[in-house]
Amino acid sequence: MIVRLQGRKYQVIRSVYDSDLKRCRQKMIGSFDSYLNSFPSSIIDLLTDDEKIEAEKWGNEKTASHNRSMKFFAISNAPEKFKQLTELVSSTDADTQAQVDKYLEAMLVNVDLLRKALKKREKAKKSLSVKAEAEQ
Repeated sequence: MIVRLQGRKYQVIRSVYDSDLKRCRQKMIGSFDSYLNSFPSSIIDLLTDDEKIEAEKWGNEKTASHNRSMKFFAISNAPEKFKQLTELVSSTDADTQAQVDKYLEAMLVNVDLLRKALKKREKAKKSLSVKAEAEQ
């Protein structure tokens, strides 16, 4: 089974051996929108058991890839978002002060979580460098 991106749709193609021609021929099973992370049920119903396993594996890989790109986007956008939030907090009036206080409390919790994550990462890097030195 082949999943090919054609424009904004994925085409699901099956290779079928033609004994008269002694060659494989490609037969399109169906197509679906490229924003979907898994096969629609209408196409899954047409697949063999092996192809269903392949389709599930393809869907898992596409979902994992999508999640990685979303994490990258969130991380790369974080400094700009933080700057915008800081500007909003500094330009608030008395009516929104209670909301700003809640926001700042939440940010302090997140800052602590970020510090802990950085410390964990630094410890992991140190342990890797110690292992590498020990092996040499």
